[in-house]
Amino acid sequence: MTLQLAMVASDGWLLASDTLEVQGHHPGCVRTSSHTRKIRFDRRSGVAYVASGEELERSVAADIAREHQSTPFDFDDLEGTRLRIAGLAARRW
Repeated sequence: MTLQLAMVASDGWLLASDTLEVQGHHPGCVRTSSHTRKIRFDRRSGVAYVASGEELERSVAADIAREHQSTPFDFDDLEGTRLRIAGLAARRW
């Protein structure tokens, strides 16, 4: 289980996450754990994100950051933005 916390204040915001990563969730696999950095910040797009798990999660998060860089999300249109992000995730599946 990954734990993320986001807090917004009048002078900025805070994004925090645990650091434990477990590999081998599939039946018959050997489970291993290690500590990793889950919070990423893409300087080009200005997007911070938290992703953990297999490569799929990290790839989808990076796709979203790149998309925002090329065509910024319209957060006044939350439904349209949600659908756009969902479409980016669906392309990876």
